[in-house]
Amino acid sequence: MSEPGPRPRAFRLDDAKVALDDAPPRAATSVIVESEAEPIPAQTRAENIDAAERAIEIAQRRGILSRWRVSFASLVWSGLGGLVSLAIGLWVTRLVEDLFARAQSLGWIGVLFAALALAGALAIAAREGVAVAQQSRIAQLHADLAQARAADNRDAARALVTRMAALYEARPRMAAARAQVIEATRAIIDGRDLIDIAERALLRPLDARAQEEI
Repeated sequence: MSEPGPRPRAFRLDDAKVALDDAPPRAATSVIVESEAEPIPAQTRAENIDAAERAIEIAQRRGILSRWRVSFASLVWSGLGGLVSLAIGLWVTRLVEDLFARAQSLGWIGVLFAALALAGALAIAAREGVAVAQQSRIAQLHADLAQARAADNRDAARALVTRMAALYEARPRMAAARAQVIEATRAIIDGRDLIDIAERALLRPLDARAQEEI
């Protein structure tokens, strides 16, 4: 059984028995206070990201980069898509012209149907574009959170956790979890702990709800 270490004691710096190591020694000195250039040691290395987290981060970064990388396949499909769009446009134009040739009322009905089809196609394209952009933002946010957690960067963690909480702003059921996360960002918490708190508060209830639905 090891012997207990000395109990901590408090000293006043103006006590005659207390001296600093860079000051002239005193006759009645019994305690010497050693100065430290860095009272709070700097973090020498970042915490390693586990294999699963690293694999997810790499996959997400590849997915983000691949969306902006031009390849021969994308050029081919873009060209074919443009030709098909032109063919459909010419076919619709001829159809409307034929309808106008038969009767003006039929022509305007054709124009109305064509406008409805065009509006629906634009709405679908806009919705898909917003979804893809949101997925890209979430993937980038996940990668940034992993880096901030590994580096224990408190400032970056606060900004990223605030962005993560904003993703669930439109869900009334997540109001309590969001309030808990926002309150945690105002406290003096390390970056790694703050990210863990946000994940427990926001993601675990969603995972449990998804498992119940499955």
